[in-house]
Amino acid sequence: MCLLSPAISIHPPSGLSKKIRKLFKKDKKPPKKEGLGATAMDLSSPLTLNIYSHCIRLYPTVPSTVSDDNLAILPLTSGIDSPDTTSTCLLRGSLADFLQYSRQEASKWLIDIAHDICDPLNRRGSLVVYKEQQWILVANTDPLTASMYCYDLPPGVTVSLSKISQRAGKSVTSSAASADENTLANRLKGRDGKCWMSGIIAPLANSHIVPKRMGDDTARIIFQTFTSIPPPPNLTLSDEIFCLSLSLTLDTWFDEYELGFRFVSPNVYECHLFINPDREDSGANEDLDWTIFGAFTKELRVNYPIIHGRRVSPPHP
Repeated sequence: MCLLSPAISIHPPSGLSKKIRKLFKKDKKPPKKEGLGATAMDLSSPLTLNIYSHCIRLYPTVPSTVSDDNLAILPLTSGIDSPDTTSTCLLRGSLADFLQYSRQEASKWLIDIAHDICDPLNRRGSLVVYKEQQWILVANTDPLTASMYCYDLPPGVTVSLSKISQRAGKSVTSSAASADENTLANRLKGRDGKCWMSGIIAPLANSHIVPKRMGDDTARIIFQTFTSIPPPPNLTLSDEIFCLSLSLTLDTWFDEYELGFRFVSPNVYECHLFINPDREDSGANEDLDWTIFGAFTKELRVNYPIIHGRRVSPPHP
């Protein structure tokens, strides 16, 4: 398991929480807002989202497997095993990329994403941006700018970042695991019956929200982190709550973290596509439309719905 992105040494000014408290003084002038327009230079300039490293906890040594609940919750507990860097970079990209993903939501999108990465259930942190030599609290309606943002947590709060389980190779499935997968497939077919996005009935894949290689103990922690409901002691990755039905094409992108679903409201999710244009099969030299049925060149594309920004719901909520 690894962090969403590698630790990067960034050194913003210290005393973040004190600076935020100053924002609420009566004699404090409102921060100067950036204009809504963005120049070509602004669009190519980087936007970074960081978190102070003392607010996060990592495994002292990354275990090869997470074999019990105590090991699964270790990064959630306060301790000295934080990164040595002053801050850790969570997201970094050009402003143009962030505007593409945020669409019409302005800073609300980045605030929600910061919560999802750092503290999805309790949402205890605040998003601040460094401008005019000071940290300024970010409002939902503020336009995104090519700036340094930070997710600021109250003193003493330690969080475990949402993780990506890196694929080291194809897993070897035992006979017992194959039987569990077949049982899961039958239950999932009975629950969904078709692809969440395209409506295809067959062929379908059991797309695992929590990769099987993370293990049952980590899955139970993830369940509680995102739902606030204590997980049943017998909850395993063979439960259909950890899966959704997708077409084989969409499952390929979902499995590689190139397709994601962002919670919008109960039973409504917005699709995000993170296809790397430099990957071998992405048609880097082609102008492609990425649709729910695959990628097509613009001149060959049938009128299929585009993935990015599409709203989807469970087939049978």
